[in-house]
Amino acid sequence: MIKKRFLLPAAAGALALAIGLAGIWFNQQLPTLADFGVPGMDSEAQLMAWAALFPEKGVAALTFRTVLQWMAIAVFCTLGAVVLALYRYKPQKELGYFLLYLTVLTLWALVIILAPVGSSGWSVFFRRGFFTVTVLAGILLCAALTGAVPVSHGQRLHSLLLTLGYLVLTLIPLSRVRAVGLLLGMGCCLGILMAMYARGSDAALLMLFPCAITIGFRVWVVLPGMHVPFFQESVFFYLFRCARIYDAPFTLGCMAYVCRRYARGLFVGWCPRRQPGRRGLERGRPRHVALRPDPTGFRPLGCNVWQAKARGRSGQAVSMPLGQRLLPSLARGCRALCRDGL
Repeated sequence: MIKKRFLLPAAAGALALAIGLAGIWFNQQLPTLADFGVPGMDSEAQLMAWAALFPEKGVAALTFRTVLQWMAIAVFCTLGAVVLALYRYKPQKELGYFLLYLTVLTLWALVIILAPVGSSGWSVFFRRGFFTVTVLAGILLCAALTGAVPVSHGQRLHSLLLTLGYLVLTLIPLSRVRAVGLLLGMGCCLGILMAMYARGSDAALLMLFPCAITIGFRVWVVLPGMHVPFFQESVFFYLFRCARIYDAPFTLGCMAYVCRRYARGLFVGWCPRRQPGRRGLERGRPRHVALRPDPTGFRPLGCNVWQAKARGRSGQAVSMPLGQRLLPSLARGCRALCRDGL
């Protein structure tokens, strides 16, 4: 068991590294984007020059990019609607960080579709900030979901200094320094998940490997800005870089983590036959406190949501919508099906 706690995080890191290296090798087998157009041109202008030289391939490539872009937006908007519904019934800061992350991804994808080329210095700076905020929101989301938040004053000050340093590195116009800062930020996000899984949080595994896959894809996006001699961006990789679809694995992993916690609280909070332990009854604890806590250290996201809303501040029962009244019966039916082995 101890070996598993360290082998799986190591495997996730190796997966991210393998995806990055495989992308570098595959990119070298393709014609580079710099071969088309005038040297020093914007990547979008070089793509248009390539599309003008090869009309059939150009139309297919632009269509493929548009499909990927709108597919990514559909994924982010769908998950955002689900998280917003959960936040409506159980407002928690973890769901707020998730909404922030999905909002940034959606806005970034829309900006790339509507304005693929930055026209001014401020526009370029604004577009550059999307990647910075995306990585920072991912770090906050991982820390909030897994409980790796600073507690003492010294830890908060240290986190604030690291955040300021990250912002300075990733917002300056030096492309290589910015790329290094983004890689460090993504490594920090993966390191948080590795550390929490090594400390016993099994649920962190739901986000660990999806995060490693997304980081491996993001390495392909960061490398063109480093201007390294062994990576000359090809047409296919530029099309992939324009679409935010490579952020989908980590987003789906976070959604699986949230749904797991929410469903656990849903069934535990509504089970009428589950009674608290004798020690909890003797001390007069409420029912939701006496239940076995979540291994991650957080209370379940959906625990006793509708029970708390079913009573007003005066202790009297209040009316609920029909959907909320039917949900406990649905939960009991699902538990019966699981118990019968169906």
